[in-house]
Amino acid sequence: MSISIGNNIKAARKKIGLTQDELALQLGVTAQAVSRWESGNGMPDISMVVPICQALSISTDTLFGIAEQSIDNEKYLEVKHKMESMKDGIFNPKNAMDICHFLIEEIEKEPFNYGIQSLLIERTANLSRFYEQFIKENPDEWNRICDIAIRKGAQIIRYCNDKEIIEKTHFALAWIYIHKEDYNGAREHIATLPSVSSNRLQESILAQLAMFEHGFDGEKKVLFRNLQNFVRAFNKEMIYAMEDYPWFAPYEEAVRFGNWMLKVMEVFSEMPELITACRGFTRDCHMYLMSAHLKAGKYDECKAQFDRLKLDMDKHYEFYQTVLGNEDEMEKYTEDSLRYMQAYTKEFIEKKQADIVNQLKGWHGEKVDKVFGEK
Repeated sequence: MSISIGNNIKAARKKIGLTQDELALQLGVTAQAVSRWESGNGMPDISMVVPICQALSISTDTLFGIAEQSIDNEKYLEVKHKMESMKDGIFNPKNAMDICHFLIEEIEKEPFNYGIQSLLIERTANLSRFYEQFIKENPDEWNRICDIAIRKGAQIIRYCNDKEIIEKTHFALAWIYIHKEDYNGAREHIATLPSVSSNRLQESILAQLAMFEHGFDGEKKVLFRNLQNFVRAFNKEMIYAMEDYPWFAPYEEAVRFGNWMLKVMEVFSEMPELITACRGFTRDCHMYLMSAHLKAGKYDECKAQFDRLKLDMDKHYEFYQTVLGNEDEMEKYTEDSLRYMQAYTKEFIEKKQADIVNQLKGWHGEKVDKVFGEK
């Protein structure tokens, strides 16, 4: 039991970024006492339970391991890969619902696996994109899936010790509440997420830490990882906006914004290490620009945009083949990035392009036939 409590203290302390010395100062004990607790060589006095929980912002349940974090990574990855293999198209409401049903079934088998629970919450947030095709036509099923996702989200937030999973959960729950028109609920989850407005992000100092620890080569390695994260965050912000521009902005403004976004990603991609951080965003930006052209009846412009999309996807494919054929280059990327590169086949490209045409047809109907002919 003492080892379990010690591990829980250590995990909670690291989660909020306290050193042993800093925790000891808050509790009025020595750093050696904290060290003994965490190593299992000693137990905190019963009078210290509440102060420890308050200092670490955890419940007594968490301290004593009554509701320990449960992330069976092997099972989580198995379910995640199965889920990804089920995906059929970019905006397919029935497929999106089937994936949610699959994840609910898996959660019933693994009720305390927070990784699988987080997948359901994220896919429920994705399901909320299909307002016209799903939510309006299936309000009872939408509410049922949402209720399960919200309950599992509360469980993750209370008991899980994995910071990344907790942040994913808050982010996805915010989207769910937005589409439930509970805007105050959405704001509460958004308020828990880190913000670039502080300009004091981990990335802002990690590269400098690496410089002092490992020299300039170490700094460069961390720098490129940081830049990949920054670029993804920037692109996500822009693509969320670009989803709305074709529908709510004047045509010229939508095209100007979309072309500016593509130019920015072209500049990012001049640094090879950042190309993967632009992959899906580039494709989606082309799709939304094509939507703007179709909405305005600009069929030649739409066809030209599609041709440009194909060229960009071919460039990505050629770059990924170069990376995958060079072990030194592969070292620059995470396992997830390499897995996506391997999945970026000619067949994948053709399917994604067909998905885009089908999605445009769902949005604009027979207008698409004037560009691509009847499919």
